[in-house]
Amino acid sequence: MPLTILTSGCGTLCVAAGMLGLVACTVLGVWWALRRADRRHRETTEVLRLSEQRFQLLANHVRDVFWIVDPTTGAFLYVSPRFEAIWGRRVGAVLMKPDVWSEAIFEEDRVHADLAMRSLRTSGSFDTEFRVVRPDGTARWVRNRGFAIPDEEGKLYRIAGVAEDATERIEAEHHVRSQLARISMLNHIARAVAVRVDLDSLMRVVVLQLEQDLPADFAWVASWESDSIELMAAAVGLKSWSTAAELGVSVGACVLVHNTGLEPCLQRQLLALGDTMTSEAPLLRGLGMVGIRSVLAMPLTTGDRVMGVVLVGRRRVNGFSGDEAEFLGNLAEHVALAAHQTHLYDTLQRAYEDLRTTQQAITQQERLQALGQMASGIAHDINNALSPIVGYTDLLLTTETCLSENAKSYLETIALAADDVGQIVSRLKDFYRQRGQEQPLAVVHLNGLVQQVMDLTRARWRDMPQQHGVTIEMAVDLLPDLPPVRGVESELREALTNLVFNAVDAMPMGGTIVLRTKKRGDQVAVEVSDSGVGMDEETRRRCLEPFYTTKGERGTGMGLAMVFGVMQRHDADIQVESKKGQGTTIRLVFSAAGKQVVTEAGVEVVEPEEVLHDLRILCIDDEPMLRNLVRELLERDGHRVETADGGRDGVAAFLKAAKEGHAFDVVITDLGMPYVDGSQVARLVKAAAPGTPVILLTGWGMRMGREDRVPGHIDVAISKPPKLRQLQAALRKVMGAQEPS
Repeated sequence: MPLTILTSGCGTLCVAAGMLGLVACTVLGVWWALRRADRRHRETTEVLRLSEQRFQLLANHVRDVFWIVDPTTGAFLYVSPRFEAIWGRRVGAVLMKPDVWSEAIFEEDRVHADLAMRSLRTSGSFDTEFRVVRPDGTARWVRNRGFAIPDEEGKLYRIAGVAEDATERIEAEHHVRSQLARISMLNHIARAVAVRVDLDSLMRVVVLQLEQDLPADFAWVASWESDSIELMAAAVGLKSWSTAAELGVSVGACVLVHNTGLEPCLQRQLLALGDTMTSEAPLLRGLGMVGIRSVLAMPLTTGDRVMGVVLVGRRRVNGFSGDEAEFLGNLAEHVALAAHQTHLYDTLQRAYEDLRTTQQAITQQERLQALGQMASGIAHDINNALSPIVGYTDLLLTTETCLSENAKSYLETIALAADDVGQIVSRLKDFYRQRGQEQPLAVVHLNGLVQQVMDLTRARWRDMPQQHGVTIEMAVDLLPDLPPVRGVESELREALTNLVFNAVDAMPMGGTIVLRTKKRGDQVAVEVSDSGVGMDEETRRRCLEPFYTTKGERGTGMGLAMVFGVMQRHDADIQVESKKGQGTTIRLVFSAAGKQVVTEAGVEVVEPEEVLHDLRILCIDDEPMLRNLVRELLERDGHRVETADGGRDGVAAFLKAAKEGHAFDVVITDLGMPYVDGSQVARLVKAAAPGTPVILLTGWGMRMGREDRVPGHIDVAISKPPKLRQLQAALRKVMGAQEPS
């Protein structure tokens, strides 16, 4: 019994001990677990604390703003301290009131910032730039980038982002763009100078570039002459056109300087006005009234001279920076220099054109002079050959009274034809001669002359073309009460006839010729216009040259050259207007004669006068026929005439007669002779007997130029072919109408 009880007690004790051990182990395990969990918690807390410290350290020293937003409420969960440096507001303010963030954004930029935030739900991110205004009034550019943070289910959980201060970068970009725009502007202006040589075009380029590249809302350039009280608008930009018209300063308008407010510019100063509404000047005040609130005006200067003003404007107050003012000042100097160079180029171009015109005129005159010199020799030979015909015909008509009517008519016809030939020959040298004082001009009425030319040329412009089925119409447009001009009517008639013939030749298929007279100031003009083939520039430029023709074998090239010679002798002008396929107009321009009455000149009026007789005359000529002709003409009047073959024999005969005591009363000598010419004969005669008159008989014509003018010691000159009445008149003149004793 006792053993049984003892055994039972031991078992119970063992069970109890086991339970106690189990409990102890459990408690020990829990304690150990708690201790380990506590250690891990402390380690995690320390890590979180260190992480937070690092984040705060990073957030405090990084220049960007880190932010987190709850997309549900729109509240900021976190904003880094850098926010205060950029926005100028405390972080707590934006955490308490999220609108503080957006209220600081510029009003015109706020819409773009809101749209960027809303686009995050579709794109998952955004990137935008805007300006914020800080409480002190300064502005900063901000670049704000954000991205979405989803939860485990992919739904939007948070919005996080970074906002950086982009002021320096954006301002640098703006500065670079401004510099590029300015460089582009300068390049455009430089190219304008290179390809445009007129000042107006250059100024238009300047205002257009100022509007586009500066940019400016108003651009205007005015020119100014020194000491003038007015500015003249020279160029206006396209955007500025309506504004300039409203203010009355469009291109070409003149504005009083004191009404512009730009007097400082004319004193070589830069004018910068931040608000045009504060100006009392009508122009600047007017710009303010139409919305141009700030202006910048720069003088255009070259050396010490102000040549104009460039004015630009913008719509906002204080719209121009100091940097822009400096640039525009430099630009004005370059523009002024370019304008000055353009002005010099224009002046040089005009001088060149004047020189070219003068050179052409000189060349033309030299060619005509060469032609005239060549024609002089021809005229001399023709006159010598024509002299016997004219002289003996005149002698027969004067002295032979028993001629039949037919013979007399034939002789008169021969004399008239010979006179016409003489007139034609005398005009051979008219290509280059200036009209001499011995050729007085008469009053010529151009309207009557035009009617004569139309009638004289009727066969050429109407009858002859109609034979080939071609119709040419002639029209006249005459100015009533046209003032007369001074000239030789026959020469002007011949010139107009040549122009009509040229007009007919220029219309092989028919057309219209218009003869027109008009008055311009104190000048009178007559025009011949045709609707023909016209001339190209080369032909128009050379059409007045002798022998230049485009008619081939049908033309000689002398028609217009003769007209040019006629106009030169009349101190008048010839103008040629023509374009290929558009017809030609040739205009003859004269000075009006006014009311002065001039007797008809060029017509020899022979008054009945006493004929001298019984003069002892020496006739010197190297042409036997002429010597004999003069002798017979003078012997008919009872004179005693001796002849000599050439100047050398003539001088010898004169000296011999003087030595023998029966000197000659008059010496008549030819001009062109071998060995001793007429001028030498006259000099020697006057040296031996100063009172002996010398009459020059010349085949060179009466219209002598510089190279063959009437030589000294000549009392009277007569042109070949000689006529009896001319010889009689010359003798009366040199002898004073006194019979020798």
